Amino acid sequence: MQTRFLQHPLPAGFLVGLTLGAIPVAQAATDCAAVTEISQVECESLLELYYSTNGANWKNNDGWNVTNTPCGWHGVTCENNGVVKLELPDNQMTGPIPDFSALQWITQLDGYSS
Repeated sequence: MQTRFLQHPLPAGFLVGLTLGAIPVAQAATDCAAVTEISQVECESLLELYYSTNGANWKNNDGWNVTNTPCGWHGVTCENNGVVKLELPDNQMTGPIPDFSALQWITQLDGYSS
């Protein structure tokens, strides 16, 4: 089978345009069920912090709610499959701090000011 393309010459100066309008680009959200570095409940607690403190507008939210590797997110330190530190100083966090009872290994929380 042979494929044939039809060619239609356009007059000189003819401009073809296509307007698609504004197409929203969504970042991939973190899937805590797929995270292997820490428990699912710890991952969900970190995301609660992100959402309750306006994480999308933090000064530095690198990795947060984008990757499935929360131990690589800005300010998160993990050891032995658990979150042990959250260091987010001067990060423009606003809103309430959520319940961190699921972060059973955390020993340090730095930088939150409302």
